[in-house]
Amino acid sequence: MSLPDTRTSKRRAAAQEQPASGRTVRSEKPNAIVIHSHAFIDPERRHRWTAEAAYFYAQQRGFEPGYELDDWLAAEAQIEAALALGTLPLSQ
Repeated sequence: MSLPDTRTSKRRAAAQEQPASGRTVRSEKPNAIVIHSHAFIDPERRHRWTAEAAYFYAQQRGFEPGYELDDWLAAEAQIEAALALGTLPLSQ
């Protein structure tokens, strides 16, 4: 005897909303999970790009101390997004 797959039920429940009218409506939000594959990026190059972007984030806020990690994480996200979109040069 196999157990029911509760993951599917949870996903269906999450995709539906109950408006005030009591009517069940399917969510209009597209699937947020998107997988992009891009060429291997040298870790040193990725680190340099991230460091440079983090520097500019710090510069924008006047180099106020205490936000270094926030700057780095924002820079990593920016670099990852640019790589996924293919807007950074992969060769050089």
